[in-house]
Amino acid sequence: AVNSILNNIKSSGLPIVLGEASSDAWTTIQCDPIDYANLLGTANTNSIGYLIWAWYQDGQCGQNMNITINADGISVPTDANPGFGYNVLFSTAYGINTALPATTKITFNSSSCSYTLSSSSGTLISSSGGTGSVGVTASASSCTWTATSNASWVNITSGSSGTGSGTVSYSVSANTSSSARTGTITIAGQTYTVTQSGVPQYVLSVTESGTGSGTVAASTGTITWSGNTGTASYSSGTNVTLTATPASGSTFTGWAGCDSMNGNTCTVSMTYARSLIATFTAAACTYSISPTSQSVSYSGATGSLTLTPSSGTCMWTASSNASWITITSGSSGTGSGTVGYTVAGNTSSSARTGTISTAGQTFTVTQAGLTSGSTIQVGGAGAYSTIESGYNAAGTGSTIEVQSGTYIENDNFNSNMSVALIGGYDSSFSTNSSNTVIKGTLTISNGTVTVGNIIIQ
Repeated sequence: AVNSILNNIKSSGLPIVLGEASSDAWTTIQCDPIDYANLLGTANTNSIGYLIWAWYQDGQCGQNMNITINADGISVPTDANPGFGYNVLFSTAYGINTALPATTKITFNSSSCSYTLSSSSGTLISSSGGTGSVGVTASASSCTWTATSNASWVNITSGSSGTGSGTVSYSVSANTSSSARTGTITIAGQTYTVTQSGVPQYVLSVTESGTGSGTVAASTGTITWSGNTGTASYSSGTNVTLTATPASGSTFTGWAGCDSMNGNTCTVSMTYARSLIATFTAAACTYSISPTSQSVSYSGATGSLTLTPSSGTCMWTASSNASWITITSGSSGTGSGTVGYTVAGNTSSSARTGTISTAGQTFTVTQAGLTSGSTIQVGGAGAYSTIESGYNAAGTGSTIEVQSGTYIENDNFNSNMSVALIGGYDSSFSTNSSNTVIKGTLTISNGTVTVGNIIIQ
């Protein structure tokens, strides 16, 4: 019967309180008919903790005192009779085997406590901060525990220590970083994890639009550009002011997508991803040319004109309106530029006028007609490339000057006029110290030709 009782108590997880004995009950039982020795032996065999106590006065047994026994221990009234003392003996299962002095509370616990947390981690805390709590379950109501935060931004607001089961509450400070962070609280030897998100990041996109061009700058952060679109990332709630500056020859005409605008500035609050458009419009281009005209001799010439637009972004083209004026350079361009041209020799006795059109401007070339006694120059810097073309451009009394060298051609002089054909000139037609060779024929079927420094092969 005793063993059955002890086993039932063991199954319930309660300590074993055996009862009151005499002052020397540890070794002998004098005052009580209960077989304590047998009970103690059975308890030891079954590894069950036991407790006996004894009251004594002047060696007398049977002294009584009202006490309360429960699962947590023994409560002794503070008004115990003077002169009475007691010994309390614990078994080794409680880790104690000694006589204790008088006290008002004797608590007998198991040699170890176990603890369970209601969760190993809390719900995700937002970057702005928040609060949380976790339950602590102890294996016995007498088990004590403490809670300690291991992160400076996690503060325990209640439940930093306790006995038995309880609750630990905590607060989390705001996270000013864009990165999430993790901290821990150590509770009764258990690790509880607190995770907080970083400040959300949102992308600002800016597109430069329109026929013009310009730049957009932000008051904070750096915009990275790819073509006409730029992007930057900002923490949630950041206020950004953007300023649009038009390039030369363009004007800024407006923003789209702003929270507020003031002239060429745009302000947005980055509480979500934002897309903005800055529109630039090209100003109307104006042009001027210098000079606006040029007069050349009948023999032809080369020249150029300079074009200046109102903006470096203004584009232009140049074209000749006369077959005898050829554009040699600068047929198109952007910004300031130069147009080069050549004027062919005039074989007529009449003057002529031609034009070059560029960027809406007109450049005029006036060329004199061929006159009697004119000097015709062939080859080198001359206006004519063949001897016969020079002859065809001559008039009565003209001198045809030919650069030294060899000309492979068959020439036919058949006009009724008197001309001189002189060869051997240098490239500038300043002297004629050598000869000109015609490999072919020279036929004079009409008029008079005076020939000098010409060799016909």
